[in-house]
Amino acid sequence: MSHFISPTNQPWQANLRGGAIVSFRFPHETAGQDRPKIRPSLVLAVRTIGDQRFALLAYGTTHFRKLPADQMVSVLEPEELVAASLHEPTQFNSGRTLLVSLDNSRFDIHPTRKTPVLGALTGRSAAQLGGVRKRLEASPRKTGRRAMPWSRRRERCAVTVERRRGGRTISREQRHV
Repeated sequence: MSHFISPTNQPWQANLRGGAIVSFRFPHETAGQDRPKIRPSLVLAVRTIGDQRFALLAYGTTHFRKLPADQMVSVLEPEELVAASLHEPTQFNSGRTLLVSLDNSRFDIHPTRKTPVLGALTGRSAAQLGGVRKRLEASPRKTGRRAMPWSRRRERCAVTVERRRGGRTISREQRHV
């Protein structure tokens, strides 16, 4: 089995890119007492927000579900499984994502390699990721689905501004901020 090894001596956070497969303690779909299981997770994108880097992770499972083509990435081919360091065919669901800081303690860091990165997508699965990312980057108004978390625009809020003189309202206007 091959493992992805960081090409430089920099910490893994500096080299993490979309398309990487990482080991992450993904929370369960339903709330409960069980601790999160360590799962292969697909890095859909990495962004810097303020002075911190964040990754958008997609849940990975070997139990395939029927999902729209633009919502899943399937790693099926033997060569792709080796490149991603996966033991079985795996499906990544972009409908079940988490936006996490790269400093998050739920990344499962390998004790000797000092990285949670297992491998990367190649071939057909890498092409599928391109379609998933296009859908996520698209406006939610066009697709009817949610956009990337950092691309959400805040809705404008209506605020009433009153001008007063001597305790009496002399004008009132509504501004959208």
